[in-house]
Amino acid sequence: MNNDSKTRADTISSDTPVVSIILPTYNRAKYLATAIHSVLAQKVSFPIEIIVVDDNSTDDTAQVVTDIGDSRVKYIPLKERHGGGGARNKGIEYSTGKYIGFIDSDVTWLPLKLEKQIAELESNPKYACTYSTFYKISPSGEKVVQPKNTYSGWVNEKLLLSNFIDMPTVIIRRDAIDKVGGFDEKLPRFQDWELFLRVSKEYKIHCFEEPTIESLDLPDSISRNDLARDEALKHIYEKHGAEFKKDAVPHKQILLKLANANFILGKKQAGVAYLRQAKDMLTPLELISYSIFSKLPKTLIINLNKLKKRL
Repeated sequence: MNNDSKTRADTISSDTPVVSIILPTYNRAKYLATAIHSVLAQKVSFPIEIIVVDDNSTDDTAQVVTDIGDSRVKYIPLKERHGGGGARNKGIEYSTGKYIGFIDSDVTWLPLKLEKQIAELESNPKYACTYSTFYKISPSGEKVVQPKNTYSGWVNEKLLLSNFIDMPTVIIRRDAIDKVGGFDEKLPRFQDWELFLRVSKEYKIHCFEEPTIESLDLPDSISRNDLARDEALKHIYEKHGAEFKKDAVPHKQILLKLANANFILGKKQAGVAYLRQAKDMLTPLELISYSIFSKLPKTLIINLNKLKKRL
């Protein structure tokens, strides 16, 4: 990404958006208008812009955006697929705000999200960004607050253990993105986790404990793509391996995540290979448990993972 912060600073006026909200989308016209209107309805006194990056959709996404008819909504159609990371990077390139926010087409922002998070960043320059908990809405309509554990301050060590920052909850300073770089476009999943592994090495991060968004749990979500999970974990481990290996706990965790991802895919030999790498870091009970786990049928492993997520 180009660092053009000087150019933006020179052209700021009273009409320049304070916040640019990036919305990447692909064939989600059914949900798109609701997401956009939830941003337009934010109770703020400062100007905003919404940049809808259409990742080469084949449905009527363009018409949905046109029908909204609001000059604050910019439409960027891509002629070929870029994926989530690439589409967000395109949106950032076109943005002009001091702050960057993110929303997905299956997400609804709650009315006071921007007001609260921008006030926090304006009053606390030590934070590069702020994120929050969120409501996950199941297909049956059940509403659950996620994630269970959140952290503020220097959170890099915690992020090495788990991904607890959900991208549509984030508002981040533009200059922080300029410094660390944008999303890694090689990643099919976990682009948010990888980005904040980099951000959290350089800056403090703030968490709002109350939810600021509602997120639908859709059956075609990339979060349900098991192959993408495995590919993304491998890439993150290769890219940030030295950081994971500084301490046995995060190193063990990433190896177990990789082992589990391979077991879910039915790739038992690859999964066992990761367990062997973690062997000296496992307790005797963990060693026995994962040894038994590795021998279970793929279907049972998948069901156990689903159960774990609900607990």
